Formats: sequence, C-alpha cells, structure tokens
Amino acid sequence: MEKELLINDESIRYTLEKGQGDEILLTVDGLTFKGRLLERENARSVIQIDGKNIQAWKSKNHISIGDQSLKIENPREQRKTKGKKSANHEMSSPMPGKILKHLVKEGDTVTTGQGLIVMEAMKMEHTIKASFDGLVTKVLFQEGELVGAGVDLIDIEKSGEV
Repeated sequence: MEKELLINDESIRYTLEKGQGDEILLTVDGLTFKGRLLERENARSVIQIDGKNIQAWKSKNHISIGDQSLKIENPREQRKTKGKKSANHEMSSPMPGKILKHLVKEGDTVTTGQGLIVMEAMKMEHTIKASFDGLVTKVLFQEGELVGAGVDLIDIEKSGEV
C-alpha cells in the first residue's frame, strides 16, 4: 500500500514491503531499494543496503541516516495541527546529540523563531528555536553534555503566563 510522508516539507510517496527471507523493499518515486534490517535498538537501527551498513536514528519528527538529517511528518497530522500553538512549554532535542552552545540564558525573554540552543547530531549542527514568545525559566543541559532524542532541553513560560 502506498503511503505519504513529508520529508523536509516535500511530499514523498512510498511503499515498504517484505521481500524474500529477511529482505525489505522500499520504493520511492518508482525507484526500488533492497535492504535488510540488521539491528534495532530504541531509536537506532542498522540497515544493510547494497552490502553497506547504514545507521539510522529516528525521533518523533526527525530521522538521521548516515550524515543526513531529515524532518519527517505525517501530512494528515500536520494538517490537523497547522497554526496551533503547542501546549508543551519545554523545547526538546529532535535526535540524540551534543549541546554545543546556549544562545539564551535563564531570565531571557525570547520570541517565536529565536534560536535557543545549538546542538550537534549526526555531524550536523541544529539550532533549537522557540515555538512561542516567553521567558526562559531553566536551561536543562550544559554545553558539552550529550542528550537523547526527544529530551527536554529548556523550559520556557509562555508570554501571558509569567
């Protein structure tokens, strides 16, 4: 059955099927890739494609394959939540990584879209941004610390709730 995902905001149609034995078949835009799932542990998987082992990390809305990081979303879910503000006041890591730099400190006022923390994951830098205006109440990790996927990094009280 063909499914749809948004990858970096681009609609991709794909099928994922079981092949012979432990083989998996992924078809994207008419191209079929054959592989095998070698290992799966929590958010990390090792997949073998054309004899090469590739590590993949997945969190709720991100996947990292090799050194590529992709934002993934179910288009039906995006349509349901588009334009709504999150009720969650904590900003979280999209994938496992290392905190490189704080762009704000406790007591700072932030605006929607403002950079909060720079982290490194899969050899790429990612800036965690504020999803609403508010006041930074707590920075939960120090520079240099390792964090897992989906871990809260910073607490922000939404403007009007301070």
